[in-house]
Amino acid sequence: MVRLKIDLAVDGKAGIIKWVVEGEGDKELCKKIVENIEKCVKYGPHPYIAVDAVVYRNGKFLLVRRKNEPYRGYYALPGGFVEYGERVEDAVLRELMEETRMNGKIAGIVGVYSDPSRDPRGHTISVAFLVLAQGDEQPIAGDDACEISWFDAEHLPMMAFDHDKIVRDAINLLRNMGYY
Repeated sequence: MVRLKIDLAVDGKAGIIKWVVEGEGDKELCKKIVENIEKCVKYGPHPYIAVDAVVYRNGKFLLVRRKNEPYRGYYALPGGFVEYGERVEDAVLRELMEETRMNGKIAGIVGVYSDPSRDPRGHTISVAFLVLAQGDEQPIAGDDACEISWFDAEHLPMMAFDHDKIVRDAINLLRNMGYY
């Protein structure tokens, strides 16, 4: 077992971290953890990066009912946080699969949404993609979704975050692309 002791002192300009690794175990992992903490102290907090999938098929949009807070019980676009080392294009397709068990094809970027107050968990920047559903695959609720439904634009429910704006922007993109 490895015990990592970290003493942190911040002088207002830069952080100084002293660390000691005691015992047996993965000292390289401890070293990487300390290096990441040092970077956080040095460069400060950063926004989170997320992705949202505006899934479109036959004039309808796919929404998931959120299982967890924030906005538990509200409908939302399938999406989530980008993992370290992951491309946003891969993240949106991964999140779509995790939440709906569906595949999709990215048709374009709807937009980048960066209002610092858009997510109550903290400053989150989201890249929203237009994703065309493939074939007649039927969604199955998974991961963070407790229910999944298709909606036409005239009957959209109240949505979490700023997802209503994202869907409106997607409709404009679909019109420009000749799909809507």
